[in-house]
Amino acid sequence: MSIFDRIIEEFVENESMLKTRFGFKSRALTAFERKEAKKVFGTKLDYDRIRIFEGAQLPNLLDDLGRLLKQMPKREIGVKNAITLGNNCFFGRELKTDAITDLNTKLTKAQIAEMSWLIHELTHAWQFQSLGWTYLWTAWDAQTKLGASVYDYGGEENLKKTQKSGGKIRDFNLEQQGMIVQQYWERTAREEDTTAFEPFIRQIS
Repeated sequence: MSIFDRIIEEFVENESMLKTRFGFKSRALTAFERKEAKKVFGTKLDYDRIRIFEGAQLPNLLDDLGRLLKQMPKREIGVKNAITLGNNCFFGRELKTDAITDLNTKLTKAQIAEMSWLIHELTHAWQFQSLGWTYLWTAWDAQTKLGASVYDYGGEENLKKTQKSGGKIRDFNLEQQGMIVQQYWERTAREEDTTAFEPFIRQIS
């Protein structure tokens, strides 16, 4: 591990320092969030290591900087960003999923949107647990080269085409993987067809 890697790891895992210096609110995943995440990640994500930081300015500042460097339009007013560093998911505002205590809750449209945002960021935590800190630089490289299109995996038809040709989830860039997982979970929550997504989700879970 390089010196830079150790610095990052110490920074994001020192929860007390983050709270003291930046006022981040930190918590573990709730029972409901774990239940929903397991629909995607199964036993392949160490849920106990995940920390959720809410209302943090860090992801918004990094997004502003990234957009400036990549010459992308500014983020819309009121829209907040999220970023995952290692096992730590930082959200630019508070999530609402931790208020769900009934494991059998039928999610509303708004709750699905909140939970799917979390699922996307948990995909990056899974990538970290699988790849180490390499995932961060790989994601940054793809974002720099592709800009806003970095999330476009080609939709359901491209999933079918990729699967038919023997392609794997690893053939998609890390943000595309996040969108595939996010939209699979959304479809599951809405009880919609997930056939095109399932071969790739099985490679994760």
